Parts: sequence; C-alpha cells; structure tokens
Amino acid sequence: MVAVDIGESRNLADLLEQLTDRLVVDVDEVIVQNLIADHENALRSHELLAEGVGIGD
Repeated sequence: MVAVDIGESRNLADLLEQLTDRLVVDVDEVIVQNLIADHENALRSHELLAEGVGIGD
C-alpha cells in the first residue's frame, strides 16, 4: 500500500502512472481510499479525483 498526498487534481494522472510503472506486475486498476468524515469534502475529493484522471465533467 502507498499513501500519497496529491495536492492538485492535475498531478493525479501523472502520479498514478509513475506509481504503476514502479510495480513489477501489470496494473489493471487502482483503488483509492480517502478517509474524509465530512460529506461535502468527501464529495469534492471524488470530483477532483474524477477530474484528475479525465472522467466526469
């Protein structure tokens, strides 16, 4: 498991690619877990995640 603080959504796709390139095996998916108690902040985090990997509006 790797813990990372991304900072900005535009960095996310590059960071995920770097992380998966370091692994010995092929990567089909990445699971992201965030521990955010506040619903609005959690929703915003998911929106930024979607934006960072190029899905969503």
